[in-house]
Amino acid sequence: MNIWLAEIWRAWRASLRRPGFLLLATGVLALGIGASVAVFALIEGTLLKPLPYPHAQQLVAVGMMTDDGAGTSPELHQHLVGMQGVESIGIVTSLAPSNVMIGGRPMQVPTMLVDHDLLPTLGVHLAFGRNFSAAEDQPNGPPVVMLGYAFWKTHYGGNPQILGQSLVIEGKPHTIIGVLPAGFGLLGRIFDLTGQIDVVLPTALPANSHDDGTNYMSVARLAPGVGIAAVSAQVNARARALYASQSMPTSQKNWLAQQHFTAISLQSQMHVVARGILLLFQASALLVLLIALVNLGNLMLLRSLARGHDGAVRRALGASLWRQVLPALADALLIGVCASLVGVLLAWASLDVLRHAVSAELVDLNAAVLDGRTMLLALMVGVTAALVAAGLGVWRSRRMGDMDHLREGGRSGFGRTDQRLGRVLVVTQVALATALLVVAGLFLHALYDAAHAQLGFSDQRILTMELAPVKSSYPDAASVQQLAQQVLEQLRGQSGVEAAVASTNLPVGQQLNLPMHVPGGEPFNAQFRAISPGFFPAFGIALREGRPFDQGDVRGGEAVAIINRELADHVYGGHALGKIIDV
Repeated sequence: MNIWLAEIWRAWRASLRRPGFLLLATGVLALGIGASVAVFALIEGTLLKPLPYPHAQQLVAVGMMTDDGAGTSPELHQHLVGMQGVESIGIVTSLAPSNVMIGGRPMQVPTMLVDHDLLPTLGVHLAFGRNFSAAEDQPNGPPVVMLGYAFWKTHYGGNPQILGQSLVIEGKPHTIIGVLPAGFGLLGRIFDLTGQIDVVLPTALPANSHDDGTNYMSVARLAPGVGIAAVSAQVNARARALYASQSMPTSQKNWLAQQHFTAISLQSQMHVVARGILLLFQASALLVLLIALVNLGNLMLLRSLARGHDGAVRRALGASLWRQVLPALADALLIGVCASLVGVLLAWASLDVLRHAVSAELVDLNAAVLDGRTMLLALMVGVTAALVAAGLGVWRSRRMGDMDHLREGGRSGFGRTDQRLGRVLVVTQVALATALLVVAGLFLHALYDAAHAQLGFSDQRILTMELAPVKSSYPDAASVQQLAQQVLEQLRGQSGVEAAVASTNLPVGQQLNLPMHVPGGEPFNAQFRAISPGFFPAFGIALREGRPFDQGDVRGGEAVAIINRELADHVYGGHALGKIIDV
């Protein structure tokens, strides 16, 4: 054992005395490890991390499945209640940020609606307080609210005596009945709420809801021993029966016939938007790691050939196999450990940079934690890769005759086999690097195209703001329109303002889809925006034909609309002026 330790120390001392090879090999491998570890930590903290609910494997999302995940409507949810093999079922949805008043200061906070069955279904126990009652979770029920944990800590100082106090939401006092646990915000990831939920209100659905909007999600807890397939069959049967009993246009029936109604693990619904991005990151990181491994293989092969003379002398003196390969393995161990440590540091630094560069609504980078398991994985990858590369070099070195190594002090150069192996490694390296460059090039090209896309409007010298009227003070569209007009008049009077206009939505970004149809035609969904006069000139948008809105186009007057070219071509054959559309 002492001889082995002496051999290892001798090899390490030689590497440290001339650290060029050590630094080069460590740097090459560390780059691959750093990229892989950073992405793995992110995937583990998001896609692979178990949900913080008891027996989370029994939780499923039920309803209509789309590319964006599971969706359901209040109407469908009520028809799914009472399925066999389901212990309980609840419904949840996100809401536009609510206006709240804290200490006389107005602010907007992320808001979620849940029914009184959701928390028991998830197995969530409040930090303190109670859940909504059935009486509170109905139309015109008592105004009550549950607070998110971070919101409670930030704005109430973690005071447990807040139960029974009032929080003004949309101009109406709501009684605080409970505080949710710290981990509950994870559910907000399903609705892209960056994992933060400040205010939770009851859904207050009517007993027989006819709301068919699929912006909700139904969560069910399976009974022990019940499989997802059995519940999926019930979901499909009940959904088909519901829509078959309703009178609707043929186009809508055909659309529903193509939809997929089923049950799916709740775990798979987390981070649906970010899933594709993370998997692309992982593929790119693995490609970088493969390139690093090929580079390391080349370096270790050169290192072993350079040591060929030393190995031949050892064999000539009758050294055991372990004594012959120990220097190479010692080098590999040192390189693997050093590369793992440097790789973890690179991963930590890259994640820290990305936290400031990537929107939390896209990927929750705070979920990536470099814990002990991640570091152990980095160490295993680093040491294993280095040992395999060293083994490849030793194997090639031993296949050469000892006389080849001893002749002229081992300066016999590469044999034909070594040259072929070297060429294979180089070709592999170039192929992987080319693939990575192609992917990077396509990504950069996509970014360039996105940055220089023809949006159809001018975004120069444009400033935007969002107006969120308190619902109790502005209960209908007429009052909101009056407020918007007052704000616009004040803005137009400001120095340096050329134009001020209003819209329900910006030209790009969040969309509002509404059902529409033409007389005698099938209904369809189209994006809808309400705008004020002057909107098109302010954004530099020119009409192909017709006129823009003017001050005479007011509520109660002649109903007019402006449609885009695609809708005009699709519905009216390109001739839409003077035609009718029902919204």
